[in-house]
Amino acid sequence: MQDRVEVPPAGSGFDLYIFSSTEKPNWRARQEGHRTQAPFPGSAISYEENVYEVISIGPAPGTPYAYRYALRAWEERFAIRQVFAYSLQAAHAETRHLEETRKQSEGRRIGVIWFALTGLLPTPVATRWQRDWGLPMRVASMISIWVLAGGAMAVLSAGSQEKPDPRLLHVLMFVSFEQAVRFLWWMGSSDAIGSLSLSAIWMLWMLATGRSSEGEAVTLTASTFERQRDEVRHVVGSEDRGKTYDVEVRSMLRDPVLLGPAPVRYFGEVYQPLGYTQEGEGINRRYIFRLKKLDPATVARREYLPERTPEHLARLIPYERERDRVNRLSFFCGLLSDDQQTELARRYDYDAGLWTGRTAKLAAVSGAVQLWALRGEHIGPAHLVTGYFFLEGIFRLAMLHLRHDIVGSVLGYLVAPFMPKK
Repeated sequence: MQDRVEVPPAGSGFDLYIFSSTEKPNWRARQEGHRTQAPFPGSAISYEENVYEVISIGPAPGTPYAYRYALRAWEERFAIRQVFAYSLQAAHAETRHLEETRKQSEGRRIGVIWFALTGLLPTPVATRWQRDWGLPMRVASMISIWVLAGGAMAVLSAGSQEKPDPRLLHVLMFVSFEQAVRFLWWMGSSDAIGSLSLSAIWMLWMLATGRSSEGEAVTLTASTFERQRDEVRHVVGSEDRGKTYDVEVRSMLRDPVLLGPAPVRYFGEVYQPLGYTQEGEGINRRYIFRLKKLDPATVARREYLPERTPEHLARLIPYERERDRVNRLSFFCGLLSDDQQTELARRYDYDAGLWTGRTAKLAAVSGAVQLWALRGEHIGPAHLVTGYFFLEGIFRLAMLHLRHDIVGSVLGYLVAPFMPKK
């Protein structure tokens, strides 16, 4: 259903009503003040060359709409920190997009059944379907693990009565091995784990074409960051009671000014950064910095400016590109040495423990399956190489879980030339 804009009746205290069937992302209502706290303005909305403030957000009784946004002309006593542009044309386009999204979601339910029976979807694609469409892809991935593993074992058991075709035996062994690795990966992550072979081919293709792991064509340019402005929110009101910070900054950039505990000056006040978290990936990634207000007399040698200059962006964009590259190659980074992984973790938010564990599990399981496949044959180079990687995987897992130490693989020497240098 398309949005509707109305002029409120006289005496309502508002200048504009916006009726919508969906919630507007990031629009906030005014938070009224009290004796010790000044009011905090609602979101600033630009509509037909005028700027309005969102005073209240509530239901729309007597209408087919779910939300009614009550707006009032912006008061000059409040500083405008972010403006949301609104027009009926843009709102109607967004409504059409949501309707198309709903139809696509319904069509993808067939894909859930396919995935549950075959596991033939790349892991990033299946995970994106679960996140964006609300489909139970993670449950389907576990079902596919048991279906494929059970089917392979049933065929192997049936063929054990007579000598099976060696080619069929190799295929069934690979399917069984893949399901064991998928199960371990599933247990250690929140992703919908798909076919490892298909996922590997998919990731290599995405890397070759410069796309994100989910298949999106993402090119980080200065104009991209200029459109994605920082959002600064002051912590006020009862809903924020008990929080230990005073300002929250949501930024697409990992701004060095907000890193570390050194005081920062912003908008005439002095704050201390308390660290940051991260949400999303690629163009949707946001770094969430939290700042605590300090005494105004505190010396601050740094200043945070939400408005980005082209020169500022030119310094920050190379880091974001390198960070995306490191995180796309996380699996291979898990083979690097302790020092190299620690440096990547410090600079690029890379999870060294997670990927060390995953590569070690893969090596151990692969070695065990291969040694079982080589049973009955004379001991040779294949046994020695396979035994080494099996023992290496076990050793790396033991060091990680018992001593919390990162231990690299000998394969890390092959990967290191392609990783960022210190």
